[in-house]
Amino acid sequence: MSEAELARRLGILPQNFGRKMKSGKLTNNDLESIASILNCSVLFADPVFKMNDTGEEI
Repeated sequence: MSEAELARRLGILPQNFGRKMKSGKLTNNDLESIASILNCSVLFADPVFKMNDTGEEI
């Protein structure tokens, strides 16, 4: 999935999402929303995303 598509699914403009990504100002809520869209879990201690279907951590 492209960054622009992910932004649209989050309900924000791709440009605004790009800025958030570059600045590193993603909130825990943002990360949880991204994880939900990507069908994975977010582990905040690391932080990493863990794919629900394969268990792969990215």
